[in-house]
Amino acid sequence: MRWHIGAMLPAPGGLDVLVLTAGVGEYSAAVRAAACDGLDFLGIRLDPTKNTETLGGDADVSAADTPVRVLVLTTREDAAITRECADLLAAGE
Repeated sequence: MRWHIGAMLPAPGGLDVLVLTAGVGEYSAAVRAAACDGLDFLGIRLDPTKNTETLGGDADVSAADTPVRVLVLTTREDAAITRECADLLAAGE
């Protein structure tokens, strides 16, 4: 996962926000910590208390003074599927 995070570096303007989602990102403080470990040089640092207290739901688990926000976001696939189905029905497909 850290390799993929590092692959985002060449993006114009750099990295502003790292979003961790899905079952592992939402419910595993250990995986979030491992993914962000050693990435201080990118401006990514977790608040250990916020990270361990976040188990599902949307949260900012970044350290207060880090320039890159680390967010935990609920996936909400059901909402995306519902929107796609509604669009298809509206289009008559």
